[in-house]
Amino acid sequence: MMRLAFALPSNSFRLAKITNPCKPRICRIKSQWMKRPVSMILIISTLCLAQPKKMRWQEISYPADGFAITVPFPSLPHPDAQVPDTNTYPVYFPGQNGVRMTIRVKHQVSSCNEILNDLKMWITGKSDDNSQIEASSIKELFLNGHDGVEYRWRLNSSTMAFERHYCGDDGRLYVFAALWPKGLQFPNSVRRVLDSFRLVKPEFPK
Repeated sequence: MMRLAFALPSNSFRLAKITNPCKPRICRIKSQWMKRPVSMILIISTLCLAQPKKMRWQEISYPADGFAITVPFPSLPHPDAQVPDTNTYPVYFPGQNGVRMTIRVKHQVSSCNEILNDLKMWITGKSDDNSQIEASSIKELFLNGHDGVEYRWRLNSSTMAFERHYCGDDGRLYVFAALWPKGLQFPNSVRRVLDSFRLVKPEFPK
């Protein structure tokens, strides 16, 4: 059975521990408000600059790989280190600890529909009571006449994972992969990127 191993490796992302180191510092600043006004201004300025930048969503087109998406920051594609003839697009969500997303575009896939059919059979056979795959999450998709499939599973005791596979034009296979902390809802930011995906006319290098 042919299955492209696009799942994000479990050791690639460690969930960040959410802490609030600034709270006691603010208390100390308040107690010295009248004694050190200049220091107060400098520290508050530093804290403000350290806050995460507000995400500014915009659609970015990648005609070389034939698609466009709406993201908080432009993704910088690079060749995938594990899958040959594949471009990887990391998607960043500042301030969302534990939420990770990657888009991979595999080129020159001669039997994309066969790969998807094999994948559907594999995940359907694994989605039982003892499996990590959520049976209710398995969905067949269609985009501009192209087939697709998506599903979720428990990557480990603390992390949930998601994959969506789409066949595209000119032998392309699009794979979306996401991770988020177990116990949380499916991230709205990931959903927004997924819903924004559309195919565009490819542009080939001259």
